[in-house]
Amino acid sequence: MDKDTKVLVLGGGGVAGIAWETGILAGLADAGVYVTDADLVVGTSAGATVAAQATNSKPPSALYDCRSVVRSSRPGSRITSGPRGASPSRPSTRSRASSSRVWPAVPIRGRRLFDGGMRSGTNADVAKDYGKVLVLDVIGFPETTDVEPVSAPLLTVTPGEASQAGLQNLLDPDSRAICARAGYDQGQRIAAEVKAFWA
Repeated sequence: MDKDTKVLVLGGGGVAGIAWETGILAGLADAGVYVTDADLVVGTSAGATVAAQATNSKPPSALYDCRSVVRSSRPGSRITSGPRGASPSRPSTRSRASSSRVWPAVPIRGRRLFDGGMRSGTNADVAKDYGKVLVLDVIGFPETTDVEPVSAPLLTVTPGEASQAGLQNLLDPDSRAICARAGYDQGQRIAAEVKAFWA
């Protein structure tokens, strides 16, 4: 893959993670740093929601890859959905919210799929062959053994201290305001670093 290609990876993290990642993206954009112009956008679990929203707000003429990563019920496999320029299909978007202990797997083409967060909190290895990778990693979940290392230049952003109170319960809707504001402020603070990396 061309060394100039860019990937935005949005990790899982419940409603709190959606708010934090959305805040980061808004804070960066308001500082003049537009990372949703990536050649590939990878979303895992809650990050798939952010990826779909962030890329669908672009003009239809923009070429984007929005892929929602899900884990097959077969050990060691992953599936990416959403061909170039298309949004994830409805069943794969549903599977991003299925967890083997909480919600049932979603059947797609004879396979049972779970949330990609069951494999990795970010699934950044989907981007392993790209030029540079920006990862928003809400919770730093452990990864399964089939997750490959990313050799491309990598910048990982994790929630700052101001987000921690909201991240105590990732599924609490009341956490959204705290996490969104903290993400926005953090996006503003890291804008210069991200701009230099993304250039």
